[in-house]
Amino acid sequence: MEPPFLGRVVFVHPCVHKTTRFPDFGPHFANILWSYVHRFLKNAPGLSCLIPILLIATMDAMSPTVSPARQADYQAIIGILVEAFANDPAFLRWIPQPDPGSAKLRALFELQIEKQYAQAGDIDVARNTEGDIVGVALWDRPDGKHGAKDQAAMLPRLVSIFGIKAAQVIWTDLNSARFHPKFPHWYLYTLAASKSAQGTGVGSALLKHGIDRAGDEAIYLEATSTRVAQLYNRLGFVPMGYIPSDDEGIPELAMWKPPVMPAS
Repeated sequence: MEPPFLGRVVFVHPCVHKTTRFPDFGPHFANILWSYVHRFLKNAPGLSCLIPILLIATMDAMSPTVSPARQADYQAIIGILVEAFANDPAFLRWIPQPDPGSAKLRALFELQIEKQYAQAGDIDVARNTEGDIVGVALWDRPDGKHGAKDQAAMLPRLVSIFGIKAAQVIWTDLNSARFHPKFPHWYLYTLAASKSAQGTGVGSALLKHGIDRAGDEAIYLEATSTRVAQLYNRLGFVPMGYIPSDDEGIPELAMWKPPVMPAS
C-alpha cells in the first residue's frame, strides 16, 4: 500500500504559484495545501510576493504511530490480518479451501501470534490519532527459530485446525522457507492495514519502522502484487525472482534489502 503523504514540510512560493515538496509527499496532499494557500492569497494579494511561505504540515498528528503490540491488542491484530488476507493469493494457496468465515485463517494467525511471534519475533502495531490499531506487521528476527522442530511443536494445534490437511499446510510453509536466503536476515512475514486506514501511510510507517530497527542488517520479504513490490523497491528492496508454485495463482515475488557494506 502506498501512502498519500509521509513528509513533514511543504514549501509554497506564491509569486510563481509553485509547490515544492519532499519526495515522500503525495501529490494529492500537496495540492490540497496549495488550494488553501491560493485561496488565502486571493483575499490578501499584497502578501503574494513578499517571501516564500513555509507550511509546516501537522504530520505528527496525522500520521500513524508505531509501537510494540501488547497482549490486549492481539484480537484487534488478528481481525486486521484476517480482513487483509482472506482473499490474498498466497494465503488462498496455503490455507485448505473452502474456509467459511475465514475460520481456519483466523485460527492460524492466533496460533502463530501466540506460539511464534509473541515469543521469538516482533509484532508491531500502527495506531491512529484516537489510539485505535489500524495496522500490524509480523517480523521474524535473524536469531529467531522457525523451522521443522518449531512446526512439529505446533502440530497438535495445526491438526485441530486443519485436520488431515495439516500436513499440507506444514509442507507449503516449509517449501516457501526453502527460498529464503541462507544469510542472517529479518523476515517480514505479514504487513497489513485496516480497510478504513488504507491510503493514510500505515503500511509505509510500519515498514520504515522495521527497516530502522534492522539497521545495517538484511531484510527479506515476499510481495504478492506489483503495486506492493513497487513500494518495497522505493524503500531499498530489490527483486530476487518469483517463487515457483504448482498452481495457476499469482506467484509471490521474493525481495531482498541487502545489509550495509562493511567499512574498510
